[in-house]
Amino acid sequence: MTHPPDPLEPEVGGPALGPNAGAGSAERPVRFGRPTSPRLFAEHHPAAGDGQTAPLGTPRVLASLAERPEAASDGDARAALGIEYPPDLVFIVRADGTVLYVNRPLGKRGEEDVIGSDLYDWIFPEQHMLVREAMGRVFAAGRADGLELNGIQQHDADASYECRIAPNLRDGKVVSATIIARDVTRYRRAQRALETEHAELRRLLDERNADLAQARADLSREEAERGAVHHALERFRTLLDAAGEAIFVTDPATDTLIDLNETACRWLRRPRAELVGQNVRTLGLEFPVVPPLAFDVQFTETRDSRRPLVFEGIHRRLDGSTFPVEVAVASHDVAGTELVLAVVRDVKARRHAADALTESEARYAALLEHALDAIYLTTRAGEIVEANPAALELFGYRRGEFVGLDARAIMPRVEDVRRFQRQMAEHGAVSRLEVELRRQDGSAFPGLVSAVRRKDAQGRMMGYQWIVRSLEDYVQAGGAGVVGGLSGTALVVDADPDVRAVAELALGRAGLTVVTAAAAPAALQALRARGREVAVVVVGTVPDGTPEDVARDLSAVSPGLRVVLATADDPALVAARAHDLALAGCLRPPIHPLALLQVVRGALGFDTAA
Repeated sequence: MTHPPDPLEPEVGGPALGPNAGAGSAERPVRFGRPTSPRLFAEHHPAAGDGQTAPLGTPRVLASLAERPEAASDGDARAALGIEYPPDLVFIVRADGTVLYVNRPLGKRGEEDVIGSDLYDWIFPEQHMLVREAMGRVFAAGRADGLELNGIQQHDADASYECRIAPNLRDGKVVSATIIARDVTRYRRAQRALETEHAELRRLLDERNADLAQARADLSREEAERGAVHHALERFRTLLDAAGEAIFVTDPATDTLIDLNETACRWLRRPRAELVGQNVRTLGLEFPVVPPLAFDVQFTETRDSRRPLVFEGIHRRLDGSTFPVEVAVASHDVAGTELVLAVVRDVKARRHAADALTESEARYAALLEHALDAIYLTTRAGEIVEANPAALELFGYRRGEFVGLDARAIMPRVEDVRRFQRQMAEHGAVSRLEVELRRQDGSAFPGLVSAVRRKDAQGRMMGYQWIVRSLEDYVQAGGAGVVGGLSGTALVVDADPDVRAVAELALGRAGLTVVTAAAAPAALQALRARGREVAVVVVGTVPDGTPEDVARDLSAVSPGLRVVLATADDPALVAARAHDLALAGCLRPPIHPLALLQVVRGALGFDTAA
């Protein structure tokens, strides 16, 4: 049975299909109007001998199938044709995807099952769009295109196919396309294996590079650390040499001097090279740098506790003069060797300051004891913690009864307490507040109350300091407001308004005219305006310099001005720094009014016990 030719079908055996077709063909190629399998082609077109056009397979295979069509099954045809066919999978398809020709079975599906089907039935859904786009380009432009598929259904789902799509032209129009799918699975697997191996080699290389970089960084860090340690040792040695204390390092087993700093060399007036290696007992020192034998047991405990033993001694200069020293001796294990470190400090300034402080405290205690006003201290909650004899006499209590008493028992009116709290909150101090007071026997009397906040050395609020005076006694005394008989003008310089208020209250009650300033410029202006009226200046915390610097500026304006410094520093250090001033005394914050009165009275030449 024959079929009329279809002008849109490819020529079977034409240039697009037949490797055996050529100009020397003796017979014109036959056209088929529908898809044709190799078996049908062999049955309808037996071989005509040498030179016969055989578009599918070899002439030998096609001739044998044509001679025995009744014995040739589809399987026999596929097997026979598969021997001669190239390994590539070949499709010829229309633009709509209809398969016109396939050169081999797809798995268990024969050619007859494939031919006439839709090409996309044999392609995985996720690859449809890729194939449609490539087919669209081929049919639209008439140029070959290519793509790669990951498997073909019913053939090899795990294989990789490199596909080449070529247009089949008739009269200049693309009527179909030939798809040649080459199995490149082994190449892709080899490529992936190479990529994996390359990635592993790259990882190993990166690891080695990282190891080398880390080694270089470690080496650089170690070199930097060694340099830093060397620099730190040099810096530490420089600091030791610059220290004001004399430092000795000795071997207690032999009493040999191992090392010492520049201060120790200056004290001994000998170079380090000459002193190192000497026996300490031959140096003529009048202070110990190794513990005496009598302290062996304590020194053993000191080594365990790391606390130094402290001794006192003197150092004799070459000219015969001496000064007191304090020696701190401690034992240390240095690289398995027991060494003794002795730090010797010049304490003459501290001794002088301690003596001055002891004397000042004695004057303060005497002043508190003999003050005419009632003075007592309370906690923030109002519990009385200290009182002078005048307070005990005024309120009629014994000391054991008064200390621990709630201050509201002697100031019972609620409105007075509230006025006190309001003034303290607004101004930080209470000045001459008229209140009603009550004695132990219950009798009430009018009084004047002044109070300031008490703070510790760190500035924390501790409570209040009260100064109370009976208005009855004040009237009987004729209204005299002078307590203590002082006269003149005092200048108080401090940035803290509470300190200025305390000083103004205490010194004013003593009879002095008080001028206050918060900073050095205002103090200089006040001093220039008052001239020689100002007899004493009290300098505390200021924002524009140390108390000593401000006192020097004021003394330059008024030579001979008596100076009282309020500072938390060691009085010995303050005295050493202020040696060029007419220093009359030192106060440690927080300033107590009685201590201030005591120091100012001494500065003005009054008897502090009066």
